[in-house]
Amino acid sequence: MTINATDFAPHMKLPPGPRFSLFSKIGYLRDPINLFSQMKDKYGDPFCVTTSAKTVFTADPVGVKQIFTSPTDCFLPLQVEAQKQVLGKAFTGHSGAEHRRQRALLAPGLRAEALQRLAGQMVNAARLRIETWHVGQSLDLVEEGMAIALEIIIRALFSVHDRAGIEKRKKAVRAFSEQLSNKLFLVTSMMGLLHPAVPSQGKFIRVRQQFQDLLLQTIADIRADPSKHEGLLAHMVLAKRDDGSPAFGDIEMADNMITMLIAGHETSALSFGWALQAVLGTPDVYNRLMSELADVDLEVNPNAVHNLPYMNAVIKEVLRFWTPVPDVLRLVAKPIKLMGYTIPEGTQVCACVWLTHFDPDLYENPWDFNPSRFLDRRYTAFEYYPFGGGERVCVGNTFAPMELKVLLATILKTCRVELQDTKFPMLLRTGFLLGPKTPLRATYQGKLL
Repeated sequence: MTINATDFAPHMKLPPGPRFSLFSKIGYLRDPINLFSQMKDKYGDPFCVTTSAKTVFTADPVGVKQIFTSPTDCFLPLQVEAQKQVLGKAFTGHSGAEHRRQRALLAPGLRAEALQRLAGQMVNAARLRIETWHVGQSLDLVEEGMAIALEIIIRALFSVHDRAGIEKRKKAVRAFSEQLSNKLFLVTSMMGLLHPAVPSQGKFIRVRQQFQDLLLQTIADIRADPSKHEGLLAHMVLAKRDDGSPAFGDIEMADNMITMLIAGHETSALSFGWALQAVLGTPDVYNRLMSELADVDLEVNPNAVHNLPYMNAVIKEVLRFWTPVPDVLRLVAKPIKLMGYTIPEGTQVCACVWLTHFDPDLYENPWDFNPSRFLDRRYTAFEYYPFGGGERVCVGNTFAPMELKVLLATILKTCRVELQDTKFPMLLRTGFLLGPKTPLRATYQGKLL
């Protein structure tokens, strides 16, 4: 059973808050952080935003805990048509037992011990990218992170090693990502104009179909000769239910790959760019991190970076400061209690990650980039949650920090790059994520001796 947010006319009192106009939606795309900060200041926490549906927002750890620890049958996947159009039949669209089943089948390939085998490939991917740079070259740090992260995730998911195969998949991912971040596509999606006759929507549908067709062909190739393939997709193709039938349908597998490819490499690229911007722009942090990295030999043991206390703190602070996904949405299937309110079915609830991460009551001087805060204090899963929480926590919550630590260490120990501007630019929504409004630029100064 699927519940849409407009299927009910709630009779229970909800928190105060505004009604979103078209101009508010455009403001949400331009500067969502400032918009929601103003709403919290004006209406308090929690507050309710009304569009075609009602969404109750909270950043208070008490409210966040109530969302993340409510019984799983209290929520259903958020069946927003635009989201279904993008993600299709991926596991993110399931709930309950089916959601848990698919996550359990994906889990072995995403555990730390499995991912640690990729560390050497991560180092090599970063070094290969560095080889394409020349002294004096201006670098867009997010774009460079995109190139490296895309190479890594394609290898991890498909175990593709030939250059032609990697480039073919890169081309498909880039084409899809470009359409997903197209502003006309975003605006028409928010307005519910999802018909193929709408130019931006029609082009997106065509590009997505081409992407899906490539993945379906890859699945057929794996099934024809499993011995030649490994990686997460091969694991999914070969997985069986208890009765011996395939664990996933072909469309399910293709849509899961689309979800992980897009979400995985874009969030990694953004975090990579922000991490370099923050570390290079904060001399005390840079010097302390370089001192900690001095004895790490990435050739011998690239996984050594995971045991460095200050590196771990730096990555946590990067993900606090620039959480790529700023809000965690749920669709209420059964009434839940939230901060003194009873939230009826059909209402959406949202844990506002960014507002929590910049609460001065939790994080002293929250606008200072200060990794040491994570050495001095342990935050709860409701005070710090860059990957969401509860049953639907991001499946990449182990992969992403591991990758970021390896890539940051590789860049810092291999070459010198100098920021062109140490100021942090404003944030802008790009697709479903938050990115810098202006490029994070640095100049390549050459390899370290």
